[in-house]
Amino acid sequence: MQIHIDIHVNDGLGGMLFFANPHVKMAYFKVDPDREAAKWAYARIYEASMEMGGRSLEIEKVFYNGDHNITELVKEMQDSFDLQEWRRERYLK
Repeated sequence: MQIHIDIHVNDGLGGMLFFANPHVKMAYFKVDPDREAAKWAYARIYEASMEMGGRSLEIEKVFYNGDHNITELVKEMQDSFDLQEWRRERYLK
C-alpha cells in the first residue's frame, strides 16, 4: 500500500519541505499505521540529511495522507533510530 507523507524541516537557515510516497509494509501498517508512516518519514529525513552532507534537520511537522499528524512520533524515531536495523528492514538503502 502506498501512502503520501509531507515533511516540514528546518536546517537553521530556512524551512524545507520534503515528500515521500513509500509503499508501506501492509502487515505493520495494519497493526500501527501511525508508527509505520513515522518510520518511513524519519527514513526520508535521514536520507535528506545525508544528501546534504549530514546537516542536522529540525523536524517541524509531519503529516501522512493529508491529515494524520505524526510529528511527535517522528521526533521519537530519532531516539530509537538504528541504521543497521533500518537497512535490514529496508526502510533505508
